[in-house]
Amino acid sequence: MPQQPENLTAPKAADIAADLAPLVRGDVYDDIIHRAAFATDASIYQLLPACVIAPKTPNDIVVAVKYAAANKIPVVARGAGSGVAGESLGTGIVFDVMKYMNKILAVENDGSLVT
Repeated sequence: MPQQPENLTAPKAADIAADLAPLVRGDVYDDIIHRAAFATDASIYQLLPACVIAPKTPNDIVVAVKYAAANKIPVVARGAGSGVAGESLGTGIVFDVMKYMNKILAVENDGSLVT
């Protein structure tokens, strides 16, 4: 995997995971196996994320995004694989929304809202 410049002021993977694990109901990973699994897509690009979160609730995403904003950490959401030309990669927090948030619960009749 290519070397990436490290932001010396940004929290490290283990620190991010330790901060977020008690705040979210979903899974928080900082191990190299999960991070490497989300470092690639169908493109030629590879970006190793600092942390992977599998949110169980929308609040998990809200909490993690607020944390990321406060710490200047980029976020990326990964889902069903529709964006696989590099845009699903990132060096910050990656959301694995396909693990738990994988069902359509309701659709408005006019199609304006899907839960």
